Amino acid sequence: MTAHLGKFNLSVPNERGSKFSWVSQIIIHHDWEPLDDKFDADIAVVVLGEEITTNIFIKPVCLPPQSDADVTGSGTIVGWGQSKNSEEFNGKYEETPNELEMPVVRGNKCYTRFPRLAEIASERMFCAGYDSEIKGACFGDSGGGFYASKSSSEQFQVIGIVSSSLVADHTCDVNKYSLYTNVGWFVDWIKDKMKETEEIQWKEV
Repeated sequence: MTAHLGKFNLSVPNERGSKFSWVSQIIIHHDWEPLDDKFDADIAVVVLGEEITTNIFIKPVCLPPQSDADVTGSGTIVGWGQSKNSEEFNGKYEETPNELEMPVVRGNKCYTRFPRLAEIASERMFCAGYDSEIKGACFGDSGGGFYASKSSSEQFQVIGIVSSSLVADHTCDVNKYSLYTNVGWFVDWIKDKMKETEEIQWKEV
């Protein structure tokens, strides 16, 4: 499935270093079924229609190796989602992004603790977060990356994508774990789609 769009705001106007960019295509994974109970293959490739200029604020992120192995360790999510757990989502996001380090949680622990997550998860996802610290992914964070550093280098890999959280009364519950698309399952598909689209060069400044 492919969508064609126009100008897309990569950020918010008051964020330092933000910019606008043309989006020519959004290629949704062929296994994604929006009406399915499972959040499987919740991933898409966004094709920009203009050259990307990197600077101290905008840098590329690496893909992990193609792998169906379990994700372990921890990572960082960054997003404009709501920071308050008690408010019903009103369509407004944070004016500046928040950053939060998240521990990966083993599936047996995650799904035993919150069986509803097991009902909507697929094998190509992983759990992360906290179950009692009132912090986690919320509305507006979906689609954002789950980043982990590569060894001791300053490079980061996007190992996950914020996918789904448990919701009650239109409110995301950050006292429970969240689900993330395991990017390692989809690296070959991502690379194939990159080859099929017009190559956009990175330019250092």
